[in-house]
Amino acid sequence: MSAQRGQNFNKAIEDCAKAIKLDQPEREGWTYDYKTEAEYTASVKKAVGTFKLTEEQKRSIEVIMYNSGNNDGVAAASIVYHYLKSNGKRPELLPMRPGWAETEKRLGRIRNKKVIMLDIGHTVLEHYKKMEEATDTLFIIDDHGDIGYKSPTYFTSNNTHAACACTWVIFYPDQPIPLLVQMIDMSDSKKRAKYFGYSNFLAAALAFRFTSNPYKPHSYFQEGGILDDFWDIMEGGKEKLLIVMGKYMDEAQENIKEQIARNAVVRDFQGYKVGVLNFADPVVTKRVGRQIISNMNRHGHKIDFAVLWAYEHNKEMYKITLIDDHKQTKVNMGELAKKLGKIGGTSKGGYGHAHAANFYWPRKPGMDIWDLFKKKYI
Repeated sequence: MSAQRGQNFNKAIEDCAKAIKLDQPEREGWTYDYKTEAEYTASVKKAVGTFKLTEEQKRSIEVIMYNSGNNDGVAAASIVYHYLKSNGKRPELLPMRPGWAETEKRLGRIRNKKVIMLDIGHTVLEHYKKMEEATDTLFIIDDHGDIGYKSPTYFTSNNTHAACACTWVIFYPDQPIPLLVQMIDMSDSKKRAKYFGYSNFLAAALAFRFTSNPYKPHSYFQEGGILDDFWDIMEGGKEKLLIVMGKYMDEAQENIKEQIARNAVVRDFQGYKVGVLNFADPVVTKRVGRQIISNMNRHGHKIDFAVLWAYEHNKEMYKITLIDDHKQTKVNMGELAKKLGKIGGTSKGGYGHAHAANFYWPRKPGMDIWDLFKKKYI
């Protein structure tokens, strides 16, 4: 009887997923990056190219440092974690957010160890060299822009594919890329596949349920709970359930971000015209930022990017987020954040990549949040 109920439940989920597809027809003018799964797989393998880690190298990994703030970093870590577990290894896990300040805090824990760093790109060559000096061996799989760092154990897709997709090909080169990994890749790299859609729904569900869930304790990331959950989805084929969940979460996000973004105003910011808003949220900040840009463009206000800021009382400093439309090339968000973070002189600094970045700013006389919009520091 229970088996029958399980079958009916699976059929209901399948029907819901089909209904979503019917409700979301192809949009006029859409172009697709991949028409078939074979075409997608070939693209990932082309991005990975000749880069390879031997079985001995992979099994030698003692520590996994990973970006715990997004689906890509968690999925990449889940792949490596379960590869090592299947080979009788129990690696130490170091979940973290990107940024040299966060990495530097952990140098003591990786000293003289074989470490893999996943989806955490640095923007200064010297930082990689410091990590090399601290570790026995440093393996890196990333998807951020190449800054010229050279090492036979360093790989970046240079923004062509998500780190998790490349990690899968490197660790499981002869096995099909799981649908979960494909969908995270599509969402992260802003690509579209004709053979399936709705990667944004999956991303929304994963963020609310796992990566940005404020009710998950640090131990959930530190002890591998989240990595087990992601692997369970990869193996169990539960993507359709998450798509159904994500559809409604996505609708809520769309509604919320539109209402929030309309409060932004146009201001000058370090020589650029920006849309600015006092707002912070662990889940929808990027979406709100890009909605601000869309709103401004629609109303004839040409801006370069969006600036969202909030005062973090527990740190006694401001956190400023810089977000562009993921297309412009006039200014690199990561480089701008790093410069301003250094000028601000806080312990957190600045970090990020070309299209989305964060930096911290002090609250003190002569250097407050308002000064960023009144004074030119760079």
